[in-house]
Amino acid sequence: MSVIIIICKILGILLLSLLCVLLFLLSLLLFVPVGYAARGESDERWRIQAKLSWLFSAVSFHFHYNEERVETFFQLFGFRLKKNKEKKQKKKKNNAKDIITDPANPGTQSEPGTQSEQKDTPHETAVPEKTALPEETAVPDIAGSSQSKTEAKQQSFSRKPKAAPKTEHFSKETTERFRSAGDKAKGAVQKTGDFKKKLSDKANQKAFSYIWKELVYLLKHMRFRRQKTAIEFSAGDPAATGLVLGVLSVFPFLYRENSNVYPDFVSDQAYLRGEFWFCGHVRLLHVLISAIRLFLKKEFRYLMKNFIK
Repeated sequence: MSVIIIICKILGILLLSLLCVLLFLLSLLLFVPVGYAARGESDERWRIQAKLSWLFSAVSFHFHYNEERVETFFQLFGFRLKKNKEKKQKKKKNNAKDIITDPANPGTQSEPGTQSEQKDTPHETAVPEKTALPEETAVPDIAGSSQSKTEAKQQSFSRKPKAAPKTEHFSKETTERFRSAGDKAKGAVQKTGDFKKKLSDKANQKAFSYIWKELVYLLKHMRFRRQKTAIEFSAGDPAATGLVLGVLSVFPFLYRENSNVYPDFVSDQAYLRGEFWFCGHVRLLHVLISAIRLFLKKEFRYLMKNFIK
């Protein structure tokens, strides 16, 4: 009995330790936020840097944009993770350095440190043999040769297979394409009609209102914590510049401190220059809460069933 009790104690301790580890990992995923930050500046060319980090930057994803190239990479505990393509390219370069072509024999290759054992041998020039000229040159029969050529041409034309008519094949392909395009158009019209019916349903309208509320809730938690913008722009036309400024005025983050947008109504050329910087964080706990709230609503479940069908 004592042995069984000891084994049960050990198994219980192992199970509790596994549960503690799982709870710890879940708490990290739910409560530790995912940070984001972006920085950009432009004099004549834009340079943008963005970063997603988690667990106090232990795991991070970097994005660098320049007009010349785009670069993305991951970092784990400060060490950059190299892609398999980069490793393969480095191996190929090292192999190419190790292999050196032999100058005496360009077709063969030798490794560094080894010497070609072949000795230089003088090239022997082959003297062409003189061909004996015939004493009398034969005059070809012009009439016989012309007849033989015409007979050979007739035989070659008779052997060639007749080309199949392509018009029938082309007409069949075009008719099939037109039929498929008509079927696709009918299907799109039916789908738009079904979508309008689904939108007109009162239950679906309530579901869309719930989705909008949850999106607003998430955007509040995902908002920029700190920001700094100083941007000057022109659309090339005063009217277009005014329209762009009106669209930008809808976004509330532009009314904060350290955010300045300067429209240029005089310039005839479209441009965008300046600098910006912002950062914030997102917790997966808020995403989980909003998802649970939505799935508890009957209207949302009804909407999901209708759209999945």
